[in-house]
Amino acid sequence: MDAAKVLANYFELDLKSVINRIDEDINLLDVIGDFKIDLNRKYHQETLLTCRHATTTDDNLESIRKKGLLNLKQMLEERTPLSDFLLSHGISVNVRDRQFIYEGQILPIYSLRKHNIEEEYNRCNSYHLYENNPVLKKESYHDAVYWLYLKLYYDDCETEVFLNGGFEEIYDYDSVRYSPEILNTIENIIKYLDDVPNYYLQHAWSNKKNCKYFILEFDVPIGSFAKSTLHSTFERFWEISDIAELFSYTDWQYEDELIDKRFFINLFILKNLITKMTEYSSHNFGQISSSTIIDGQMIRVIVEHDVNEEEAGT
Repeated sequence: MDAAKVLANYFELDLKSVINRIDEDINLLDVIGDFKIDLNRKYHQETLLTCRHATTTDDNLESIRKKGLLNLKQMLEERTPLSDFLLSHGISVNVRDRQFIYEGQILPIYSLRKHNIEEEYNRCNSYHLYENNPVLKKESYHDAVYWLYLKLYYDDCETEVFLNGGFEEIYDYDSVRYSPEILNTIENIIKYLDDVPNYYLQHAWSNKKNCKYFILEFDVPIGSFAKSTLHSTFERFWEISDIAELFSYTDWQYEDELIDKRFFINLFILKNLITKMTEYSSHNFGQISSSTIIDGQMIRVIVEHDVNEEEAGT
């Protein structure tokens, strides 16, 4: 019922008509046609999505309250609990210059698809290190570096959030349950450079004094979400071609990114609300653009407990 109310309110529809018309067999095209929904229209001045974000920290959220919820680039390059922790282990990341520094060794962060690996090492003044170290020639090492590249550049250091799902579903997302997810990515590189135990960074983080796990909640304008989130209701143009053509859009306009962003925003909202109404489970993620500022004072704490406690206590 809540999803039906939101859908009716957002698209200015009669609630009773929405409840009576939408069932598990209906498709998006029918809803758009029956209710004469204009996907190009700006229905509201500002539309906010409520997001939840899981994190761990040992400063009782002091840094987040002061600086806001930072994107990954900011967390790695600015003075933050994460960058301080990495420095204590001889690690730093220069996102701008695509450099991974470990114990004084400057190593390039590169895409296997776009760069000649030897040229990348030469760019970082570490060509001879690469030339004389067979470990750095291993394909698995390059794969590990590539995963870091994807997080920093392909994903553009975006902030990942939960758009749906209850506390238990968020709590069970264990890649951020004990430590920042980026530590696992970094560990996969370090193990080729040094003799370190498995999960040593993750264990060191979770065992810090006063380290706590939080589920945070905050509201973000839907226009601040990355393209990948707004397009997440489909993967290819053909999946929405009938809807796009109803509004006179073509595949080449889609490929050239000429379709109005409002179209995707409205389609995203419509699809997700109908999914909630008919399937009762639309647990999905979203990526907030790295340029978005999330005010630390506007963040609400939903769950808080010591990292190593077994139960969330909600």
